[in-house]
Amino acid sequence: MAPLQKKVRQLLAVYFWQYKLRETDLAPPDPRQLAEEVDITPKLPANLHTNLTSSKWKERKEVLDDLLTLLNATPRIKEAAEFGELSKALALRVRSDANINCVMGAAQCLEGLAKGLMGSFARYRETVVPPMLERLKERKATVTDTIGAALDSIFETVRQVVHARALFFECYCRPHLQTSLVIYCPLYPIRTLK
Repeated sequence: MAPLQKKVRQLLAVYFWQYKLRETDLAPPDPRQLAEEVDITPKLPANLHTNLTSSKWKERKEVLDDLLTLLNATPRIKEAAEFGELSKALALRVRSDANINCVMGAAQCLEGLAKGLMGSFARYRETVVPPMLERLKERKATVTDTIGAALDSIFETVRQVVHARALFFECYCRPHLQTSLVIYCPLYPIRTLK
């Protein structure tokens, strides 16, 4: 076993089994669970997918800001088929957009979508997490902090055991993501691994 894989296994085991489980046991219930589900699909911007793929960064940023406003204004979102395509488009923006403002906006939208959909967002985790982990290699701290917050929200929608298994799977199947996984663990900053 490679030293990096061994270190990742140790870090993830410590993080998920000692820290996260204790934190969730003591956490009060989420008030979003008591809110009524709202269907936001009619309120989505009409030109959402067109502007997300636009070559002009200002158009992409405007539609992301509109979507973020809508997602943050809705505490609990009703599941709809459109969210699968929307989450893929947002993950593509996180992974491949050259403008960091659009990357951060897309990550914030994914965070809002995960918080609003709650447990229903778990089915989109497999398509959203790998591009976000790849983008954690970004040097700017604001980008990595925003993506880290979005990843936290996404993984709160899934049980902790599934969360740990998913990260181990991502780590072993995609070796280029191992460094990103270690960076994502908030208990052990990357400087302790040198």
